[in-house]
Amino acid sequence: MTTAERHLPRTWLTPISAADIEKLRLWRNLPRVRTNSFDQCEISSDEQQRWFAGLTGDSSRRYLLFGQNDKAIGCLSFTAITATSAHWGCYLGEEQVWPGTGLLIEIAALDYAEQMLGLATLHAEVLAHNPGPAKVHRLFGYTEGEPRLHRFADGREEQVLCFSYPLGHWTIRRPRVLASLPASVQEAADQIYLQPFTSRG
Repeated sequence: MTTAERHLPRTWLTPISAADIEKLRLWRNLPRVRTNSFDQCEISSDEQQRWFAGLTGDSSRRYLLFGQNDKAIGCLSFTAITATSAHWGCYLGEEQVWPGTGLLIEIAALDYAEQMLGLATLHAEVLAHNPGPAKVHRLFGYTEGEPRLHRFADGREEQVLCFSYPLGHWTIRRPRVLASLPASVQEAADQIYLQPFTSRG
């Protein structure tokens, strides 16, 4: 067991604030993040400010910082939110993270969608050239639908893998899914903290 595995992270999700958006922009403009995004253009400071202003009063979108211990390391989003469903996605801005972080993000997203948003179904889409998230979705038992084509701003097209999860099954499946993961991830999953969207500390 490595030193990182011995020191389990306290994982948290908290709503973004105005103080966070420049950090998010810098992360989002990293080449390794843009490569796996549906919109691969670089974002200016003005564009980021307009995007954040547009979130005010928009109940169909929620953006949260994903952190470990005292450090924010990425962003998790829920978009196209309705009374019953939403799409989610994420990216890591920091590279030096705990080795089970990808699995913890998946657990946190499902927990948040069920417990905080009260949704029936959670959707996820992944560009075909990015197999890591697709592998994790399959591991957790998502249903895989028909792929679709996405056209980028420069005219390129790529296949998109489409997934959905019936959240009514998550409470039942969660212990079984966690039991299939490394023991360190199981322990770290007990330290996930979800902050309500209405209160930002």
